[in-house]
Amino acid sequence: LEGELRRARGATAIQGTLDAESVNAFGQSTPLRGPVEMSLSPELFQLEADLRAPARTAPIFTRARLRTEMSFDGRRGRFELSRAQLTSDALDMQAQGWTNRSDGEFAGEWRVNTLAAFSRNMQGQIGGRWRAFAENVAPARSWTVTIQGAGERVGGAPQIVPQLLGPSPRLDARL
Repeated sequence: LEGELRRARGATAIQGTLDAESVNAFGQSTPLRGPVEMSLSPELFQLEADLRAPARTAPIFTRARLRTEMSFDGRRGRFELSRAQLTSDALDMQAQGWTNRSDGEFAGEWRVNTLAAFSRNMQGQIGGRWRAFAENVAPARSWTVTIQGAGERVGGAPQIVPQLLGPSPRLDARL
């Protein structure tokens, strides 16, 4: 992180450029770089970022852009993800939500625009919605994740994948 640090009226503000050297997903990695703004006071932390991948990068990160806005309210003990959006030629993922100690909920949408970016021999698209939430699971609280989705024109090699799933597979999972 390179930038400028200012302090006024009990708050600290940082404006700069964040250089994340290696972001990894699905066995591929890329650097992400871009502007970031943060503010910190005894009661509140806020962060906004707009990061982009370089022109030459792994297939799932081609023209990737990560935009996020988040905050933590220390008085209430609440973290809020106002927006997180990762877009590229290969995928689109969105999220928002909150957590407050042992409670919370996050949700969003996901879409793989081209399966070939994940495996050269695959083709088609798949997308849907996801949700993560805290719930009582005796004797404690735990997080549960639900994922729903549907595929379009799924095919390619190895042949077993399209043979098992068909050209329009459906996904409905609870973890």
